[in-house]
Amino acid sequence: MTRSDEEKSPRDDGSPRSDSWFTESELPDAGLLEGPAKAIEQPLFPIIGVGASAGGVEALQILCRSLPSTIEAAYVVVVHLAPDHESQLASILAKSTTMSVVQVVSDMTVEAGMVYVIPPNHYLILQRNTLHLELMPQPRPHPRAVDRLFISLAEEQQDRAICIVLTGADHDGTVGLKAIKAAGGMVIAQLPGTAQHPSMPTSAIDTGLVDYVLPIEKMGEALEGYISRSRLWQTPPFHEPPAEEVQVLKEIISLLSSRGGGDFRGYKEGMLMRRTKRRMALLGLPSLDAYTAFLKENPPEVLALGEDFLIKVTEFFREPAAWNALEQEVIPKIVETLSPGQPLRIWVAGCASGEEAYSMGIALLEFISKGGLDIKVNIIGSDLDYPALEAARGGSYPESITTVLKPNLLARYFVRTETGRFAVRKELRERVMFSQHNIIADPPFSHMHLISCRNLLIYLKPEVQDKLLRMFHFALNPEGYLFLGKSETVGECHELFTPMDRQHRIYRALPMKRKVPVKLPLIAETSPTRPSIAEGQAPRVAHAELVRELLLKQRSATAVLIDRDGQVLYFYGPTREFIWHPEGTATRDLLSMVSDEMRMALRAIIHSVRKEDKPGEIVLPPNPGPQGIERQLRIRAIKAGEESGGLVLITFEHENVGMASNQAVSDTESWARRQLEDDLRMTRLDLEASIQALEANNVELRIAHEEALSMNEELQSANEELETSKEELQSVNEELSSVNSDLERTVGQLQIANDDLANLLASSEFPILFLDSELKIKRFTPASRKLFNLIPSDIGRPIGDLASALEPGDMVTLARKVQSSRVATETEVHTRDGHFYLRRILPYFLEHDHVSGVVITFAPVDMLKQAEQELRESEKRFRTLADTAPVFIWISGLKASLEFVSRRFIDETGQSEENLLGVKWHRLLYKADLPGYLRACAAAEAARKGYDHELRLQKADGSYSWMRFVGVPRFEDEQLTGFVGSSVDIQYHKDAEEKLRNADRRKDEFLATLGHELRNPLSPIRNAAQALQLVNSNDPRIASAGATITRQVDHITHLVDDLLDVARLTRGTLSLRMATVDMGEVIRHAVDSTRALMDERRHELITSLGDAPLLIQGDAVRLTQIIENLLTNAAKFTDVGGKILLDARREGQELVLQVKDNGIGIPARMLQESSSCLRRRSAQCESRAAALASACRWYLSSCRCTEVRLMLSAPVRARAVRSHFGFPPLI
Repeated sequence: MTRSDEEKSPRDDGSPRSDSWFTESELPDAGLLEGPAKAIEQPLFPIIGVGASAGGVEALQILCRSLPSTIEAAYVVVVHLAPDHESQLASILAKSTTMSVVQVVSDMTVEAGMVYVIPPNHYLILQRNTLHLELMPQPRPHPRAVDRLFISLAEEQQDRAICIVLTGADHDGTVGLKAIKAAGGMVIAQLPGTAQHPSMPTSAIDTGLVDYVLPIEKMGEALEGYISRSRLWQTPPFHEPPAEEVQVLKEIISLLSSRGGGDFRGYKEGMLMRRTKRRMALLGLPSLDAYTAFLKENPPEVLALGEDFLIKVTEFFREPAAWNALEQEVIPKIVETLSPGQPLRIWVAGCASGEEAYSMGIALLEFISKGGLDIKVNIIGSDLDYPALEAARGGSYPESITTVLKPNLLARYFVRTETGRFAVRKELRERVMFSQHNIIADPPFSHMHLISCRNLLIYLKPEVQDKLLRMFHFALNPEGYLFLGKSETVGECHELFTPMDRQHRIYRALPMKRKVPVKLPLIAETSPTRPSIAEGQAPRVAHAELVRELLLKQRSATAVLIDRDGQVLYFYGPTREFIWHPEGTATRDLLSMVSDEMRMALRAIIHSVRKEDKPGEIVLPPNPGPQGIERQLRIRAIKAGEESGGLVLITFEHENVGMASNQAVSDTESWARRQLEDDLRMTRLDLEASIQALEANNVELRIAHEEALSMNEELQSANEELETSKEELQSVNEELSSVNSDLERTVGQLQIANDDLANLLASSEFPILFLDSELKIKRFTPASRKLFNLIPSDIGRPIGDLASALEPGDMVTLARKVQSSRVATETEVHTRDGHFYLRRILPYFLEHDHVSGVVITFAPVDMLKQAEQELRESEKRFRTLADTAPVFIWISGLKASLEFVSRRFIDETGQSEENLLGVKWHRLLYKADLPGYLRACAAAEAARKGYDHELRLQKADGSYSWMRFVGVPRFEDEQLTGFVGSSVDIQYHKDAEEKLRNADRRKDEFLATLGHELRNPLSPIRNAAQALQLVNSNDPRIASAGATITRQVDHITHLVDDLLDVARLTRGTLSLRMATVDMGEVIRHAVDSTRALMDERRHELITSLGDAPLLIQGDAVRLTQIIENLLTNAAKFTDVGGKILLDARREGQELVLQVKDNGIGIPARMLQESSSCLRRRSAQCESRAAALASACRWYLSSCRCTEVRLMLSAPVRARAVRSHFGFPPLI
């Protein structure tokens, strides 16, 4: 994947990834952090990322006030904001600094002297010196905004990146600062003791990667010193260091190697130089020479620089997609190749603090678990850094891994400690072994199925990478696999590895006939340089070009090119006339493809060219050619170049031979020629015999030579095998050393555990016995001595041989039973002097669920027995109380389910206790009452309060009696568990109420009858009185008597009407005659009716009606009666000569009538009773309150009032009572 593809790919937003089986998030690829310089121009000022969460506003204000004004820098602030509220953070911070503070609302180019603030519901990242916004996904993931900013800073700024982690909850920023440290940047964290919420800075500090841990007030000074000293913004990024600096760096590397800081000879100088200068800036040293002198005088700085060089940035399941590919494509194929009982061996090189090694273990265990397999796994994690290996062996990781690992993996392979950290479980820890190993100098671990070396090669020089890859190939089994980082490849080692998954950098080792071990160390004290081509040496010319070049000089159309062995390398032109393939196995031997005559000529001319180092030429005798023309064959041979490895070019050319003019001469020449030919033939035969003998000798010599070569190869093979065996022995020795180290550490841990166990047993107050399979004593606590009279020499004795004061004496029998059944048992025993113990006998389990004895514990239970006795006595008292109480006592659970009932409940219902518990007692309730009771119980449970409910319950004789059930809630651990209550028989009260209702009904009927009977004689009396007034008489007594009779008849009529109204009201037959009524007229009639009473008691009556008409809908007669009643009440209960005020007025759409007096008043406690006159009887009130209650009753029933209020004019007793009546809306 290209860098552009990386930039287009979605970044981690903190939400769970659908394509990852292991992780929640991931770090950026290390290759992006140590790659070449980017094509964009870097700014010449620092860009500093600041992250905060809870409590961050106050911390950021302090930070802004402490920032130095002497440096030009840009600050990007990211905090966790509410997504649906507008942020005012920019305006708040602007008050604390002279720099411009803006909230990023769109893409903005970063400028110096600015503070940029994140907006709500967005991520803020840096790309190409521009701040970009990304909308947070929905639903909102875990807070990761700080991580996103820091990671983008690392990718863009590389070693110029600076970040600050302030107060906050959770662990945001931890993953991002790891990326910044991997790029060589600088990290500052707030001192946790000064943070409102220390989780974020504490999580950052736990990584061990923070450069400064400071209070906020001192961060500005640290920033100013680092930026001014580092000079990172004065040079282009990733520039090649000068030669003189490289020489000093080599001295520093040698110093580190000699003083235990690590072996970094094969690392890239550019990366080491950047990190060295970062340390110089942190320490305030101006030059490399000064820093070298400082290193020599300060050994801790040697270790600190080595820690910086090692780049301990790692994470669980880094690049999850690659791990998914590993689990799907590689692990199944490895498992298929395993023989029964063969362990699966994996080497994790450069494991740092162990996250990758444990990730490998988790992936394998998950695969084994899913497939139900039984495979032994051996994982070796190696690293140069001893402190990191100690952390890996400890297997304890900070809480921030919860943001990386899936929750199910955390629960399965880690356990949370009391300190909040996560410790690796034993199942995973036992499968991973860690070893300190210098990958450049130490022998490799051998016979590996898989080697994982991720994000290490990118820091090494190319030549060291090449040798390291060859060493990995030597360490792998045939067809083994190599797992590299995302930015790493096998380089030029294509003959050793073939890509299996090119995208995720997974390679398979190609099989070789013989593995050649790599010479160690991979790099010498002075790194060898690769041989270069000598000056003036031309590359080897292709055979075809060489032939054409030579033929241009020879002017021939037919030729062949042969090597030093006579093998044809190239044919040119029509060679069929001179060369043909013989019968049999195909060959390229030129002498085997020509005639006997030509073979001799070729052998001679080739020998001449090679020995005499000059062109050779020979002409064969002429032969008849086409059309009878004789031709002779001219063969030439030339050496094909000085550096061509013995190549010879041979050309073939026919030449025509002319006819002789003299026949005699021709005959003589013919005879001479025949003679010469005969001599030549004899010479040829002798030469051929010599050649055959020579060839036979050559064959024998060749065979001897080949045998010598074969023997040499065998010796060389044996030597290589010995070298391989030596390397394997060194590898085994390395593994044994690692195992020995682990065993020593394990023995130490066992010794500590044994000491802890001994101290635990010595401090235990409980008697405890450890017995072996023969029930002989192995260990015992000091408290056991008083039960068995034990002494140290009793260890090894059978427990049955010792006397015991415990009863019953069945311990030996039960111990054997527990050992055979593998099931623990628990019994109560006691001593003869009355002490009780709870004896538990448990099987003593070894590994693989094997039982090797028992453990017997005795827990004193004297106090428990005493508590049980007290509980029994308390229960007895409660039972006596409940059974003798004159009411039902019961305890219920939820949903009206009884858990306890008293004896009276059982006796009076005639049911057994079993038939009453639970909800069985519901069948005794009157059918119509059960739903209401269940609703009352449900409401009480919902409100967590008591209830009071009346219902009918069937008694033993079959009759139903009214019962009053009162329940009080009971709680356990603040949880409602039910009710405790009592039930009282209220049948007598119900019967009395019924009798009262009947008597009241008879009274109402009597009053109605009495009213009618009294009303009948009043009419004749009124007629007689009116007749007396018509009689002309001068006797004033008659007129007075008539008036008195009329007045008293009217009074009695009013009384009878009131009596009838009461009867009608009680029976509900009172009828109203509604009409439009002028309340002014009603009030004047009422005043006139009560005028005589007012005058009689010498009261001052003041009326206030206003000018506006007061029209309402009502019954004029009833309204008149009400006002007369109020005025009469005021007149009666006001002292003679009192003052009464009657006021009627509008208030909005209502008529308000007030009657005020300065009479005896009403006590405050009676006002509520008077206002609630229809709910309480007036007999319960005092006299005046009763009178007012009567008025209230009339008023409420007849006028449908909207409000009635009785108000005091004094705090305790009203000397003036104000009656406030609200009438219906006015017309």
